[in-house]
Amino acid sequence: MHSPFCHGYNPLISRLESIFTLADDERKAPENLPMQVAVIKDYQDIVREGDRPSRS
Repeated sequence: MHSPFCHGYNPLISRLESIFTLADDERKAPENLPMQVAVIKDYQDIVREGDRPSRS
């Protein structure tokens, strides 16, 4: 699966590495997670009260 982050930059990995050191396999693991990138417009609801989201 192709990562949507260019040049190897992944905000999740950056955040985790700001807290503790990751091994190479830990750094690569999120790339194997299923991911669907969505464009959210300004003022568009992401989730509404009462919704039961199936993804995050």
